[in-house]
Amino acid sequence: QGVETGMAVTAYGDILLGYAGETGDESSKVKLISFPEEELNVFIEGKVAALAKGLGGEAMQIILPRDIEISLGDRILAAASSGFFIGVAEKIVKEPSDPFQKIIFHLPVNIQELRNVYLVKNKEF
Repeated sequence: QGVETGMAVTAYGDILLGYAGETGDESSKVKLISFPEEELNVFIEGKVAALAKGLGGEAMQIILPRDIEISLGDRILAAASSGFFIGVAEKIVKEPSDPFQKIIFHLPVNIQELRNVYLVKNKEF
């Protein structure tokens, strides 16, 4: 039905969940952006571009220099032209001896409760 590896998969049309990883004649598998070690270029809205890394369990982490001001609730978007929403800063970890801070966030939906996901044809992220 036209599903190709790399096509974006969303919830509600604007929340990025992942991409078509394996495709076949009868079914396709989605690889979540939060899969362990999966990396995605992101943009913390109004502040800075960064790299988010999947931690598993729908969680992701961004590591930035500690002097960049990030606030709880800052929106995080996919950096690709799509600008899909992927979460909000939920936890900020700053250790006194560490020159970096960790921003932790989760996908903004419970994937176990989703009844439908949407394949975005002609768009890759």
